[in-house]
Amino acid sequence: MFAIVSDIHGNLEAFTAVLAEIERRAIQHVVCLGDIVGYGPNPMECLDLVNTRCRAAIMGNHDFAVMYEPFNFNSGAEAACFWTRKAFEAESDADKRAARWKYLGNLPVRIRTNDFVAVHASPRRPINEYIFPDDIYTNPGKFVSIFERFDRLCFVGHTHVPGVFLEGPDFYSPDELDYKFELTDEKAIINVGSVGQPRDRDPRSSFVVVTDTAIEFVRVPYDEGSLAGTLTRDSRWPEGDFRNTYFGPENLGPTVDRVEALQKVVPDGMTLPELALRFVLAHPAVSVVIPGMRTAAHVRANLAVGDAPPLDPGLLDELRAHRWDRTPTAWSG
Repeated sequence: MFAIVSDIHGNLEAFTAVLAEIERRAIQHVVCLGDIVGYGPNPMECLDLVNTRCRAAIMGNHDFAVMYEPFNFNSGAEAACFWTRKAFEAESDADKRAARWKYLGNLPVRIRTNDFVAVHASPRRPINEYIFPDDIYTNPGKFVSIFERFDRLCFVGHTHVPGVFLEGPDFYSPDELDYKFELTDEKAIINVGSVGQPRDRDPRSSFVVVTDTAIEFVRVPYDEGSLAGTLTRDSRWPEGDFRNTYFGPENLGPTVDRVEALQKVVPDGMTLPELALRFVLAHPAVSVVIPGMRTAAHVRANLAVGDAPPLDPGLLDELRAHRWDRTPTAWSG
């Protein structure tokens, strides 16, 4: 039994939550399908965790772009790539800096075993080619060539949309499979989804667990409740919920302490979630924020934040003083 993750994209909160769930399941081996960096604010921490926690990792298009040059990126993705490169170069420890660049540059583009092939994007073009669910209708011919490139199973990421492709071509979402795909002799491409930036209308992190007989799709919410102000030191969750591990004694108490400190600076008439979103929007590189939305009220509230005036510069400085560089716990590093 082993786990496969992909598309972490510098999202340390999501990745540590996924690692907590993997630890809870007593899974020893983890494979990463690339895009460790890009978009998110913690590329170096995520790369370090992949280096220490993953048995194997491969290169994604964002990893390639940071190491070399971005190709066919939109302006936002390109800017994130250049920012990530600067963050790597800003590391003051020369040995750490060199080790990270070496690790990133040495990532292979393909893993091939007796049982499966793993790539970031496609077995035909392992770094850049997208395999979308709609392709079974709009471009079915591409699947002939793609399925010729492997013998039985191929694991991919890249689109951030989990599910299973069969030779038909057919596509089945995790919902349609009841989150478990039983293995047979039939060829299949399994998209494991994204840890750091899901794009299937489910904000929870996605990964898969592979056994000899089946592939389980797992979804993990992360740091749920912190900035909503709903956590207390007495918070408990149902048996088997990942938050029992993620919000263990070393995390729950400090999280509540920091949220309580932030509550003291929230202006009258504003909520902590609204303040958090407006703080993010205050950065000149950010034009829109798309947080998790579970109700129509969430949608209306989030839209209203985008129309709100800028925060006071003094308040921004006060909020920056609350920055928290978390130290990974025993299970995450």
